[in-house]
Amino acid sequence: MKKLTSVAVVFLFFLVIVTNVFANDGQPLTRIQSTVAACKDYIIKNKSSLSDDQMLTGLKNIVAPLFDFREMAKRCLGNNWKNGTEAQQQEFVDLFSDMLANAYMKKVVKGIENAEIKYPAGAVEVDGKKATVKTVIIADNESVNVAYRMMQRKDSSWWVYDVIIENIGLISNYRTEFNEIIRNGGYDKLISTLKARIEKIKKENSSENLDSAKE
Repeated sequence: MKKLTSVAVVFLFFLVIVTNVFANDGQPLTRIQSTVAACKDYIIKNKSSLSDDQMLTGLKNIVAPLFDFREMAKRCLGNNWKNGTEAQQQEFVDLFSDMLANAYMKKVVKGIENAEIKYPAGAVEVDGKKATVKTVIIADNESVNVAYRMMQRKDSSWWVYDVIIENIGLISNYRTEFNEIIRNGGYDKLISTLKARIEKIKKENSSENLDSAKE
């Protein structure tokens, strides 16, 4: 998933999903448009004054109503989800969302103003309470095909539960890795691995900040 990292698509899908896809349904369109506008406005106003952690917290609070991180994390573990205690499950959900945020948000903050999103012919496929939205995201002079899998809640709101990047699914990609960790060391090993990974990402981000400051 090298291309995914280069354009930070995983977290871009939180911020720039749809502009005209659900024009026939005001609620999803209005919610998404207002979230996109709020995120862009927040970034533009605060990118020079907030720390990385503050920016992450602010953006996660803005996008949280559109995404069920618990469901996404649960799907990543598949049948292994039930093997954890309630406390372990919740800790995994928190760490999973933090890992995504720390890994990709910094790149999104840098590129959100210049990212472009296009919709191919037949971009939207709706099947009952599920929908797939196909897009092409252009950033950093690269073009990436991204499909968003959405589900309609009981209150009729739409939420993204998976993203497919160049035919590679976010959930299926992490499921393979996470389940291997659980098989070898259980839930505790999974949680300790995610904690270590988040710390590594934070150190790398801090190092990038120092290098940029020197330049």
